[in-house]
Amino acid sequence: MWKSHWGLERDPFTESDALYVSLPTHDEAVARLVHTIETAERRALVTANAGLGKSTILRKAFAEMQSPRRRFALVSCTREGTLLFALLAERLAERVGREPSRLASWRALERAIRLASIQGIHVVLGIDDCHFASSDARRDIESLANLGTGTNTLLTVVQAGRRSRVRRDDRADRWTLAIRLESLTRSEAETFLATKLARAGCRESPFTARAMTRLHCHCGGVPRGLQQLATRCLMAGAS
Repeated sequence: MWKSHWGLERDPFTESDALYVSLPTHDEAVARLVHTIETAERRALVTANAGLGKSTILRKAFAEMQSPRRRFALVSCTREGTLLFALLAERLAERVGREPSRLASWRALERAIRLASIQGIHVVLGIDDCHFASSDARRDIESLANLGTGTNTLLTVVQAGRRSRVRRDDRADRWTLAIRLESLTRSEAETFLATKLARAGCRESPFTARAMTRLHCHCGGVPRGLQQLATRCLMAGAS
């Protein structure tokens, strides 16, 4: 009922509606990731607090770089490396047994990357939610960038996780590109909401300038919080 009250064709803020909204902060992060992939850099790290759009940034950059000469594998991080290696290998179309050992999973992933390298294909591995990884799994993730070292293997490993739980390992590679997402500014928050509402069929934003300022203040510029709070406001306003 509340959606029809505001002239909306659907809920503009559902988790399934992950349409990218062009904002200066996010556009810069996407551009830097795209450059990393274009130049076949080995590693990149995207960090941000919860709800700032890490997953959206990864999906957008990967979508922009789709090419017959590239192969992408994007997975959510697991707590242990065996399953992580198996998931990545399967995303690269390499068959893994039902209950593979750690060594078997690693070798399956290695085969997939080696086969792609023979064909001149650049492999891009994306591991999201790295903050959930155990200490052992973090070491496993770090080891991914060493696959095919010393050969002509084209491999890029992109990690994404919360800033407080994922840190760059200077001992591994102090030149790793680190991208940190910041909270949205007041104007970015307004653009974000207006774009989402317009895509759902709302011709004019129901939020006044004062309301937008209060929304931005209460959610701290976090897109996820902004969407949740805006939904509750629209429901309350309709009732």
